Amino acid sequence: MLTRSTRLAATLIGCAVVAAAVGAASPTFWQTATEADFLRGEVENLAIDPFGRLTLGPSTSPVYEASAPFLWATATAPDGTLYVGSGNEGQVYKIDANGRGQVFFDSDELEVHALAAVPGGGVYVATSPNGKIYKVDAGGKATTFYDPPDAYIWSLVVDRTGTVYAGTGDKGTIYKITPDGRGTVFYQAKATHAMTLAFDREGRLIAGTGSPGRVFRLDANGKPFVLFDSSYSEIHQIRVDPAGNIYATALTGRPGGGGGGGDAPAPPPPAGPPPVATVSTEITAVAVADISVLAPDLAVTVDASKFKSKARNTPFGGWQLKGGVAATIVSGRTVYVNDLADGAAAFR
Repeated sequence: MLTRSTRLAATLIGCAVVAAAVGAASPTFWQTATEADFLRGEVENLAIDPFGRLTLGPSTSPVYEASAPFLWATATAPDGTLYVGSGNEGQVYKIDANGRGQVFFDSDELEVHALAAVPGGGVYVATSPNGKIYKVDAGGKATTFYDPPDAYIWSLVVDRTGTVYAGTGDKGTIYKITPDGRGTVFYQAKATHAMTLAFDREGRLIAGTGSPGRVFRLDANGKPFVLFDSSYSEIHQIRVDPAGNIYATALTGRPGGGGGGGDAPAPPPPAGPPPVATVSTEITAVAVADISVLAPDLAVTVDASKFKSKARNTPFGGWQLKGGVAATIVSGRTVYVNDLADGAAAFR
């Protein structure tokens, strides 16, 4: 039989348990506003600038799902056919404009790290390790085009005359190969790997190396000029835009053997988050996030009759302005979509 003091103690314990449960269910608030905050999420169809502002970014959609665990390289033929080099079985996929794909070429080596379209049809295929450069015609028939002594073939480009340049490792050699398959050393870099090749607007070869990470411009005789000596251990990819600007992706360190990182300790990258082209849909699912997605190039005409406010007086009626809201998201729910903004339909 419970005494009065025992019943009182039990009541107090029960009240404490209820209070703890209520306290455990209290809401938690946080703010997501900076570039670093947004970059913690995944990225899709949005872009973030260094000030944490969100704008519409490029949309993506799957083209083809291959069975290979790695897809290393792509090349596009003039008719729009996409060739994709893969690993770890050294296969090349051929994918048409409708997304229908098949294994086009199956090499004896493990990896296909570089591809380049053959003028007149077909594709050059560079395999590794201890691989070759194959010339595969449009029907899938392959012949050995050039067999360098190097362990890795990282990059292929073809100039206007049909001459092929190949960047290799692990001695940093760039080969120049005539259309009939005769190759010579075009440039011997003081680097472990010649990772990436491209041409500038004047047709000069641009090369990116690993260990160390540098960007070179080579004249017609293979004479180098250093354009960029980075603090990174590898220049992984180079692109040149129509205006002649050169863009390079760089990284520090490379896991496993046979990579471009080398044995030397890599210097730390510059401070700050890495650049990312888009922002996650997970951001829109955060219950406390209210987001306005901007369309900075949208043409907007000021129309007082469409104001949401009861006050319709404005000195700017009829003005043409640049920039507007593409979509508004409140508590993870899209409450407004501006159909005049390109790509805004993705938020419906």
